[in-house]
Amino acid sequence: MFSQKEFSKPASPDRVVGKTPLADVNLVTYNHEKFVARAIESVLEQKTNFEYRLIIGDDCSEDQTQSIIKDYARRYPERIQVLLASQHRGIEHPERVGIEVLRLNTAKYVALLDGDDYWTDPLKLQKQVDFLETNTDFAVCFHNVKVSYEDQRQEPWDYCPPDQKGISTLEDLLDRNFIATSSTVFRRMSLGELPSWFCKLKIGDWGLHILNAQNGKVGYIDEVMSVYRIHQAGSWSKQDTIQNTLDEIVMFKTLGRYLPREYKGRIKSHLAALFYRLADEYNSRGDRAKAVISAFRCLGANPADQAILIRHVLDISFPRFISRVKSLKGGKAA
Repeated sequence: MFSQKEFSKPASPDRVVGKTPLADVNLVTYNHEKFVARAIESVLEQKTNFEYRLIIGDDCSEDQTQSIIKDYARRYPERIQVLLASQHRGIEHPERVGIEVLRLNTAKYVALLDGDDYWTDPLKLQKQVDFLETNTDFAVCFHNVKVSYEDQRQEPWDYCPPDQKGISTLEDLLDRNFIATSSTVFRRMSLGELPSWFCKLKIGDWGLHILNAQNGKVGYIDEVMSVYRIHQAGSWSKQDTIQNTLDEIVMFKTLGRYLPREYKGRIKSHLAALFYRLADEYNSRGDRAKAVISAFRCLGANPADQAILIRHVLDISFPRFISRVKSLKGGKAA
């Protein structure tokens, strides 16, 4: 846990108009001075028939982010609670700001928002809470999100495809993370105490979705109700493909140890695909040694799929040999 010196004093959970909020909104920031005001405003613009609290956690920003947060907290003391770290922890720390904010949640529902993203529909929170209130067998509700590039190098696009499933399960989330952080609302009680292994994951949002999906179905609202900004300072986007893949491998190895046995096969298949991706990336960068090591780890990750994987591994590990074999068979060299 953070020491008392590292955070401003937490507000009481019943400070929101004298009532316990039905929803807590978790907003986590770090060096978001260009974006955080829009994120906060998008939460304050929400129109609901219930009370909600905004909890803002900042990981010791080096710019003016904390000053902006403090200003909003002074203006809306009945709505906003702040946690301002005096030392930067980063996403890899087991007691990072996002974890501490989660531990402060007391409301029935929790919504997530990063400090560089923002909501676009003032009824977003109401719609998602209504969905979960009506559908008690669902643990999570999410919606579509517009992906926007700050440097405008690409046109905006929708995070979820047109054929996104209306109802998903834990098995679906083990294939890919189709839930954008800013679209998430979940039941706090279904999460329970945060396991220590989860706190060590660098890909915390995906891990959180998987934890929640163990306790109910995942519902999708086919509406764009927030914007996910991609910019150079983003904690995930600033990492390269290799580091992102390594972080994902660590997460799935961890899940393989702690999720029930029924999910082991799916986890192994995903790990094999990740090691192949890693081998392919190393190979494209000319690092043959690491490419070969990763290729054989791909085989070891899921022995059940070796017949399918061996060809792909050989293509990476022994490309000249495979090209020669193809030519002897009358095929075209790769």
